[in-house]
Order: sequence, then C-alpha cells, then structure tokens
Amino acid sequence: MKKIIAVGLWVVCFAGVLHSENFTETKAKENIVICSAHPDDLEGCLGFAIKAKNRFKLHVIDFTGGERGVKGKTHEEARAIRQAEEESVAKELGADVHWVGQIDGGAFATPEAVTKVYEILKKLKPRAVFLHAPVDLHVDHVMCYAACWAAIMKTKAYPEVYFYEEGGIGETHNFHPHHYVDITDVWDEKVRLMRKWKSQNKNDFLVRFKEPESLFRGAQMVRPVKYGEAYESLIGYPAKKKLNVFQEIE
Repeated sequence: MKKIIAVGLWVVCFAGVLHSENFTETKAKENIVICSAHPDDLEGCLGFAIKAKNRFKLHVIDFTGGERGVKGKTHEEARAIRQAEEESVAKELGADVHWVGQIDGGAFATPEAVTKVYEILKKLKPRAVFLHAPVDLHVDHVMCYAACWAAIMKTKAYPEVYFYEEGGIGETHNFHPHHYVDITDVWDEKVRLMRKWKSQNKNDFLVRFKEPESLFRGAQMVRPVKYGEAYESLIGYPAKKKLNVFQEIE
C-alpha cells in the first residue's frame, strides 16, 4: 500500500513539474520586434513572421498610422481604417502592435519618437529587431529606420539587427542580403494576410508587386526555391546568441 501511495505521489509531482516547465517555456518566449513605417510595410518580412510566430512572440512597431494612404479620407478616417487592418493581420500572427504616432508622409526621427521606441524596446528586451533598410526612396522608411536604430543603440541591449526590403516597386536600394528564408510553404498564407490590407491592395497591388520579388529571392538561394525573402545583417553588430533567428525557424 505504501508503495502504491509513493508511486502515486511521484506521478503527481512529475506531472506538476512538466506542467510547470511547459508554463515557463510559454512565458519565456523571446520577443522579436518588426519596425514598420506604415501599416502594411510588415509585408516586407511577413513570410518570416508567419514561420516565426510559434517560436517567438512577435511585436510590430508602426511609426505612422498611414494617415495619407486612403484616397478621399481624412487623416483620422484613414488612420482608423489602416490601424484596424494592421491589428487584424497582427492578431493572426499573435503579434502586439505598438503605435509611435508620427504622421504618414511627414514622419521624422524626433527625440520624442526615439524615446517612445526606446521605451518599447527597453520593456520587451527583444532577441532581434527588423528594420527598413537605410537606403530607401520613401522618406518615412528612412525616418523609421533612423529613430528605431537610435533607440536600439540607446538600449545597449545588443539584439540581432536585420534589414528587410521594400523592393517590389524599387523603393529599397543598395540592399545586399546575407540571409534568405524559404517561404514557399507559407506563400499562400502570406497572400491571404496581405489581402487583409484592403485599403492598400486595390487590384491586388500588394500581391502583384511582392510576387516577382519573392520569386527572384527564391531563385537566388543556394538551393533555389519558388518563393523567398531576403534579409541584410548589420555586420559587426554584436548579438548574444550563437544561432540566429533564421536558423531557429528552419
């Protein structure tokens, strides 16, 4: 009888340990932050986000609310439309959205904007941060990059830092990828989520300009695939982990 009781207690205790470990693992998910100038710029690394959502906790920092992005609407109306679209996509990724409050078409890397991003990063302590590439024809992209990079440096936390491209319509320039992600298996999901940005997807615009880019990046891979995404590392910037985030979602 004593043996039965002892075994029973051991099973209960072991189950409790497993539950505790699973709970701790869930709570301890590392954060990844994607900095975007506008609601929909997330499409630049959406394939990666889909593949990473189960391994990492995703966060999107939107620098503006897309106020000038809906024809015939006031800034307030456009912001409401685009924020709702962004929140809908983020929900499917299990991501939290953080709004900086700069204005679409008139964004600046102000001290206030840098401080706001810094406070978000300081709280999240991200494993990796994804930024717009610094050489870009869209000034909002450059300003978003500048503010977020300044905030990263201010944290002195040394996350992994990667640039993504807005290359489908030629906005990103001098982009030299170091990492590629095979998104063939999530391409249909990426398309479905891109179509949630309805205000920006007239005549399936987002899909039509992203598909050629994704085909090109897929063909560039060492082992070519149908669809790929490309990322540039900030060379020389120290990261704490031996494996990068791309290796952890393969």
